[in-house]
Amino acid sequence: MKKQKMKLEGSFFNYLMGNNATLPAVGQGGTILMYSDRHAFEVLEIKGDEITIDEYIPERTDNNGMSESQSYKFEKLQGYPYVIVFRYNNWYIKGCQVNLTGDNTYSSLTPEQRLAVYGDEDIQPINVVQGLSKAKATYSKINVIFGVKRHYYDYSF
Repeated sequence: MKKQKMKLEGSFFNYLMGNNATLPAVGQGGTILMYSDRHAFEVLEIKGDEITIDEYIPERTDNNGMSESQSYKFEKLQGYPYVIVFRYNNWYIKGCQVNLTGDNTYSSLTPEQRLAVYGDEDIQPINVVQGLSKAKATYSKINVIFGVKRHYYDYSF
């Protein structure tokens, strides 16, 4: 059993939904619980404790404007899947951070090395280059419920 524990922050309804022990299944929908918003997704793949999901592009089906009463249909996925993993009694988004290695700094790299490590962005390292940079796994907590596709946008924030 995988029971996540959610703190009481934001929406009380999201808190109630977040303390659950639902299990994922491929092809099944789910809901990401934010502070007060909710985002629908679909489970694409399950490999052990790692689950690949993709969020839906929600299409509003009501004409209620900026109201609490909202309904959506979910037909198209965003096309940017990512992995979530269960650890320490919570779900986490698994990511990757690239850092410079050793004594390397932005100013110590040649223009060719900068392009190889930073790409066209020049903001942060994005590519692993032997001897210059390395990748590190990152984990960001996320609250989810499987089996229910819901979307909600809180207009009060």
